[in-house]
Amino acid sequence: MTFKSTMWPAFGAALDGAFAEAVTQLVCTYEKATAWDPVTEAGAVEVVTYSGRGVMTQFETSRIDGLNIQATDTKLIVLADEIEEMPAAGHTINGFSVKNVRPDPAGVHYEIQLRAV
Repeated sequence: MTFKSTMWPAFGAALDGAFAEAVTQLVCTYEKATAWDPVTEAGAVEVVTYSGRGVMTQFETSRIDGLNIQATDTKLIVLADEIEEMPAAGHTINGFSVKNVRPDPAGVHYEIQLRAV
């Protein structure tokens, strides 16, 4: 049994129990180029949607520098097995723009920096 397989059920149970009030359902989207016509130099874009759930909180005051992390940025903590796809910079989650995604070393969760659009 791996570390991940041990931790995911425990953290998932915490999201269902003790942290249930803080859990936010997530609707995530990004645009993906599907085809490029070299003659017309135009491409088609498909909007990809995926979902999950996580806990939104604020960044620690000591981490806010006004450039990389602004005072109005939001930190989203998502278990890796609670979201259908790994978020990336440029994606949109619940109306916020994803600026940075940090997976933890064990691969159990992601810390996502969100900024109001």
